[in-house]
Amino acid sequence: MCSEDHVELSSRKCPDKDTRGTPSTILSVNKRWACVASIKDPQYFPRVEEGQSPRILWIGCSDSRVLEADITVTRPGDVFVHRNIASQFQPTDDNALAVLEYSVKYLRIRDVVIVGHKNCGGVIAAFEAAFPSCRGEIDEKVSDGVHIEPVDGSERSGSSYQSALSRWLVPLATRLGSLMPPVTLEHAHEENVRIQVENLLTLRQDILGWSEGHAVRIHGWLYDFSTGIVRHMVTEHMGPE
Repeated sequence: MCSEDHVELSSRKCPDKDTRGTPSTILSVNKRWACVASIKDPQYFPRVEEGQSPRILWIGCSDSRVLEADITVTRPGDVFVHRNIASQFQPTDDNALAVLEYSVKYLRIRDVVIVGHKNCGGVIAAFEAAFPSCRGEIDEKVSDGVHIEPVDGSERSGSSYQSALSRWLVPLATRLGSLMPPVTLEHAHEENVRIQVENLLTLRQDILGWSEGHAVRIHGWLYDFSTGIVRHMVTEHMGPE
């Protein structure tokens, strides 16, 4: 049974950096965390019969430094989430389409947010593929050491994993390569957000069908994990014609 003493004791038991995030550590601290959370706020964990009523669909990056619940200061049930490499929304991706349809049609979400972030390994890899002359100029520690095939197909990798990553990022690399030079890495991160917003806008008819004609807003944000600050870039409104 949880107690106030347990709350005080648990607050002193923070995993050190070397073990934090490992499966064994997560399992060992999970019960203490659940206990503390329920004592501090008895309403924190939603009841099953309440269902869920999130206000936004967050389409973001799988990067471990981007934690949407912390960034948005929200509770369980407030944000519906789809994450992948480099915050992509590709209209041919059934996974993303299923998330979008479910959120708009069944959860009645009316705000869809594309959230890119600075120093994104996927964006950096796509940028280097689009502009091979820039390859090697970016610190691998910043880019996570990710490299994909140039968009002209001049290199090939025998790794099936690398091929999957390359295929995923080729649409972004191709779009970046079509931009008028000079294109900076910072510009590439911003452009990535705009591209994904544009991809969502191509589905206007489907989205308004799922929303039964109710207005839906598409937002583009850029997050800096080194400061914790989100920058609003663009909002596009979909409404009945």
